[in-house]
Amino acid sequence: MLSGDGLLLSEQKFIKRFAGIRVWKRGDRRAPHKPLLILFMLGRVQRKEPRMVSYSEVVEPLQRLLDDFGPPRRSSPAYPFYHLASDGIWEFSLPGAFSIVGSPSDRFLLDNKVSGGFSEDIYAGLMDNPGLIRTIALNVLNESFPRSLHSEILLAAGLELEAAEVDVGGILHSRSRDSEFRERILVAYSFRCAVCGFNVWLGRVPVGLEAAHIKWHQAGGPDQEDNGLLLCIMHHKLFDRGAFSIDQNLKVKVSDMAHGGEGFQEWLARFHGKSIRLPERLQYKPGENYLNWHIREVFRGSSKYSAG
Repeated sequence: MLSGDGLLLSEQKFIKRFAGIRVWKRGDRRAPHKPLLILFMLGRVQRKEPRMVSYSEVVEPLQRLLDDFGPPRRSSPAYPFYHLASDGIWEFSLPGAFSIVGSPSDRFLLDNKVSGGFSEDIYAGLMDNPGLIRTIALNVLNESFPRSLHSEILLAAGLELEAAEVDVGGILHSRSRDSEFRERILVAYSFRCAVCGFNVWLGRVPVGLEAAHIKWHQAGGPDQEDNGLLLCIMHHKLFDRGAFSIDQNLKVKVSDMAHGGEGFQEWLARFHGKSIRLPERLQYKPGENYLNWHIREVFRGSSKYSAG
């Protein structure tokens, strides 16, 4: 067992191995394939499941994670399952003398019964120190997804973290946040949700209103007014999940994948085609480039209705 300082240094090096994974980039397009696979596998380690898992066991749950929390375009689980090995934290095994050339297909991985998992040292370190699971999971979430989605992703990935832990500080961030962003957006939108007009105060404090980034902070979206919307908690969650977006005419655009009963009608359907409430200063209205990013990278499916 290392001394206190030695153990801390060891943990920092361990965490940096995850922080150094290479994520596919093309402009500002989202590619959370590897982060979602890591979260799914951290859940397996937390449940003390075997280090290696066959691709046939991973393909369906990982595809659901990609469909629900990845970009709207179709993504293949084969990509992270194979390419994470290049980051030094993952390995896969092939029966017999098979070898892989290029990027393998789903069919190849299934037909050849390929298995994958964290490398032996990574798996052993996580099993010996479960606190690392929490730290790495929070780092991955903070680097790839807005906080409004964290609890849903953890549940879908089978990871259990106490609710209070999700908001713990001290997590590694690639970019610092502007602590005054929320206050500026509150003032810009006169303390009213841009979609439904929600406006509730408890004494002198506004309640249930959040400053949403149109282009996510994790994708390089700036902390400035034209990349912000003031939304109630419900519409913030729906916006970040892609249930609706804002078109170039600054009107609400509801996804054709969204459906439901009374709640759907109340929170989504009745706003489709309606203009959002604009900020007091028109120079703060949502920027066209940020709206385009949200529709391309977050919005699910096509518009549910023809706008009237």
